Amino acid sequence: RQVTLLETELAAREIPTRAAGVQRPLGSEGVVRDIVGIIRLALTPVDQRTVADLEEALRTPFGGMDAIGLRRLRARLRHLELEQGGATPARELLRHAMASPEHFTLIDAPESRTARRFADTLGQVAAAAAAGETIHDLLWRIWEQARAVDGRRLHVAWREIALQPTGAETARALDALVSLFDAAKRFVERSPHLRPEAFVR
Repeated sequence: RQVTLLETELAAREIPTRAAGVQRPLGSEGVVRDIVGIIRLALTPVDQRTVADLEEALRTPFGGMDAIGLRRLRARLRHLELEQGGATPARELLRHAMASPEHFTLIDAPESRTARRFADTLGQVAAAAAAGETIHDLLWRIWEQARAVDGRRLHVAWREIALQPTGAETARALDALVSLFDAAKRFVERSPHLRPEAFVR
């Protein structure tokens, strides 16, 4: 804990550091599981994506929505469905809307705009994978399009937080992502013929 705090303090003073020691497995990092889970979700056919997986992905930093925002979105979707006289089960409304993102344009709320942006990202990642993009390319797509809850680009928000004395956790998340991107790049260099699904597994 002291090493982490010291690293953060030095980083805030723009002094680069590197701590020696046993590294945690990359897959044990929450942020790594989040972004790789989103790749897995994007590679899953639309009709096979579950509501639980979509909700979990939306609640990650890359989905840009918290639990309250997700609850509001579900309520707004339900209200819209009732207004239009539909009979789709409440739990299926989110899955249907994520499969057809233009549905979100019928709701004028921050939650629907966030969900629309994330649904578009899933669609773009799926199309890019089908067109032959590498796992490294797909990870970059998600990272570059991710927004924080306040609407700023995620990498901008996290950098600011990481440079603060209390930003140790965010700094570790950024380090884990750098390691993930390095691992993805090495994977592509060593096995250029393998598809992104192989890296995800």
